[in-house]
Amino acid sequence: MATYRAVRASQYELAMALDGWALVYVPEALKDRALCELAVAQTGWALEYVPEAIVDRALCELAVAQRGHALMYVPEALVDRALCELGVAQDGCALEHVPEALVDRALCVIAVRQH
Repeated sequence: MATYRAVRASQYELAMALDGWALVYVPEALKDRALCELAVAQTGWALEYVPEAIVDRALCELAVAQRGHALMYVPEALVDRALCELGVAQDGCALEHVPEALVDRALCVIAVRQH
């Protein structure tokens, strides 16, 4: 027989697959890597609700590839040219979340071509 915690976890997994925003309602103790990946894959915006200890380069790439504007939730230490290009290529308007030091003509061209 499944435990109550396992049943709740499977319900959260289903919710993440349908709407990654639902991560905001998941208790912190139940937010694990797999659940957060499901949420971020469904909507990059969910990166905002991923516990700091789980956020890494791969999860940020997943979020930004799905929703360029998720750049706004990427920790500063993980922001680099490649990640910014990924975000801007997904949504040219994500250029607004690129640190000024990384904005150049080439990145602007990517933004304009995408938008």
